[in-house]
Amino acid sequence: MAVLKAWLLALVISGGCCGIFLSPPYAQGADKHHPSLTSVHAESDSAPGQRVFMDECASCHGQNADGRSPMGPSMNPPAFDLTGFEFSETFLWRVIREGVPGTEMPAWRSLSGEEVREVVGYISSLEDSSSLPADKQLADPEVLQEAGRRVYAMHCVRCHGVNGDGQGPEAAQYVPRPCDFTVMRPSYEAGRRVIRNGVTGSAMPGWPLLTEAEIQAVTHYIRSLYRWPERHTELSHNKQQSLVHHSNELAANQR
Repeated sequence: MAVLKAWLLALVISGGCCGIFLSPPYAQGADKHHPSLTSVHAESDSAPGQRVFMDECASCHGQNADGRSPMGPSMNPPAFDLTGFEFSETFLWRVIREGVPGTEMPAWRSLSGEEVREVVGYISSLEDSSSLPADKQLADPEVLQEAGRRVYAMHCVRCHGVNGDGQGPEAAQYVPRPCDFTVMRPSYEAGRRVIRNGVTGSAMPGWPLLTEAEIQAVTHYIRSLYRWPERHTELSHNKQQSLVHHSNELAANQR
């Protein structure tokens, strides 16, 4: 542990990392940034949303929403593990309504506005918002942040963008688009898994040459790019009703 902490500190001081990576990392994800709806699920009972999820989502995402359904891992890209991330509610609402181009996630416009609101609340209740335990940290948070920033700037920014919004200079050529970290935040375990193994069916490769210290540092930095940390403020009644009404109109047009 002491050796790893010293290595990360040396990385920060030296202003670089190993210099052995030949290509940039790419990631599966969604598209543009949207403002948060704040916490829809704070006001709703999760049971109705769970019923919608089991009826419409579990066949791909699994009963535990971890992507481990019988067909989920074989999809291209695999079904998303919804338990390994925090999401803004607007992001979830948009993905459910519009789907994700380049994946097998369709647009669910047949769902009513109330059903979308309920399933967004249920998915939000499953998210992993845990922090890194102190005994697992390979360096102080300030050191992780600076080391991660340097790794990100060297290997991630071309696709994920300076601000992590998925709008890097090379992003437009990839479908599915690079992940927007301003509206979705990976857990440390999910970040480690994706960086180490990549995402099949997307342009995101595995990075086996990154050290554990580099992976933890860049995951720490990526998590800091999330722009919607306040999840338990009340959504205005008018805003919520407007979204539900719009979704009901979309659903009616599908009938």
